[in-house]
Amino acid sequence: MSAPTEANGLLEHLVFEVTEGVAGQTGAAFLHSLVRRLATALEADFVLIAALQPGGERVTTLAAFGGDAADAPKEYSVAGTPCAHVVKKRVCCYPSGIQQMFPDLHSLAEFGAEGYVGSPMVDSYGRCVGLVCAVTRQPLRHPKQAETLLQLLATHAAAELERKNYEDELVRSERHYRALVNHGNEAVLRVELDQPIALDLPDQEQLELIYRHAYVADCNEQAARIFG
Repeated sequence: MSAPTEANGLLEHLVFEVTEGVAGQTGAAFLHSLVRRLATALEADFVLIAALQPGGERVTTLAAFGGDAADAPKEYSVAGTPCAHVVKKRVCCYPSGIQQMFPDLHSLAEFGAEGYVGSPMVDSYGRCVGLVCAVTRQPLRHPKQAETLLQLLATHAAAELERKNYEDELVRSERHYRALVNHGNEAVLRVELDQPIALDLPDQEQLELIYRHAYVADCNEQAARIFG
């Protein structure tokens, strides 16, 4: 078997192993499962998924796995770290010598880091929303496959983060709307129909059908007090 064929076969195997392990999971469970699977696939000692904060200078840890995962900072500045290049939407791979490349980053020396690979998480609008990175204490094996694998799975992570942010925003909007409605002075009713009404009917006939089939599906406290 030729070297390119072997490399492609290895990549397909890694992708299958990771995606099978995270199938059916969403939200935080998906991200925590993803870092575990990536650590195994890449033989990495530490894997991190982080969200980029507004301004692009700091990130917030979403999931981490490895020897120092419990001590991973909840947020940190990317300045002076390999992650600074990643959040500029560049895949970065340093198969070995990462400490020498970033001598001022003492955490790399404390960890005994040797290899690093990181990929940006880019949303559907082309914006960088975070990063996925892996650190090894030994030279990174199969760096090209590691780059491609991280790029593929960073896309999945970005989509999941975008979906979660959208759902969270819907929940916040609903709570805000309900708070305004419930604490307002006006009576608010939501009226629904127990069967559809054709809009091409004469106005009078539409009104008769509305009176016949409409019911109050929801109301605020003010409406409840007024109408009992």
